[in-house]
Amino acid sequence: MEHDYVPLIFGSNNSETLESHYLLESIRRTADGMIIASAVSDLNYIDKILSQNEVPYLLVDQAPVVEGDQINANNYQGGSLLAEYLLQKAIKMWSLLQTLTQP
Repeated sequence: MEHDYVPLIFGSNNSETLESHYLLESIRRTADGMIIASAVSDLNYIDKILSQNEVPYLLVDQAPVVEGDQINANNYQGGSLLAEYLLQKAIKMWSLLQTLTQP
């Protein structure tokens, strides 16, 4: 690989149990760092486990963060940039996949 790293991507289907399992599995595999997009896990738990194991991490805007590093995305602006790109490339057929949440 050009950058000499292997990304591990886990999908938890909004299961806190699965997220916890993947978190511990990543530590077991000696992950150098993590980017986490979780809407369900306890952020204090994530911080405690990763800090104890000295694993740096970044939370991506799925849950509110009081402290620590985070990235917040502007979905409206991102959608606008994507639409502009598709129009410039004259792409006529495209699809949109999104998760629907139940009230």
